[in-house]
Amino acid sequence: MSDIIFKKSKPKYLFFILILLVIIISVLYFGILWVKNPSKYIFWLMPSKIIVFFVGSLAILSSIILIYFLIKSIFNKKFFIEINEKGLFLGIIQYSNKLIYWEDITHIESVKINGVNHILIFVKNIEHYKNKEKGIQKYFFTSTSKKYGTPFVINVNALSDKFENIVETIIITWEKCKK
Repeated sequence: MSDIIFKKSKPKYLFFILILLVIIISVLYFGILWVKNPSKYIFWLMPSKIIVFFVGSLAILSSIILIYFLIKSIFNKKFFIEINEKGLFLGIIQYSNKLIYWEDITHIESVKINGVNHILIFVKNIEHYKNKEKGIQKYFFTSTSKKYGTPFVINVNALSDKFENIVETIIITWEKCKK
């Protein structure tokens, strides 16, 4: 079996990066304003300076986390999905362990989450994959597992191929290789 690789689409990827940069800059701007002068931004949703300061601090912290993931994604040389005889390499996810072995996969499903197509890959030994994660990646791994029943929720919009083609190729290869 030859390896199948789905690479990123540079125009789509650049579009996502620009949108994320606009969001980061906006949130960071308002967070800094609220932290610098919280008494100026008191209104019925945030009735005290402490709440305004807390929300502003949260905005700054979330912007820093988004910047971290953005930089990590930009410099990720392996931003692709590779299908080979061992398993499914997911370079587009932010986890440390990007290779899912075919024998570990129990089910593959395509769903819409907030109107966006995603691939859900269910594995039988989540703890094995969870133990390889650290820090914030472990937190996202755990929260995604609780929310969707699997930590591997993949959005392939930034890839060059069509969603249906990627899902079909993954499922067909999994059915061949799982035995």
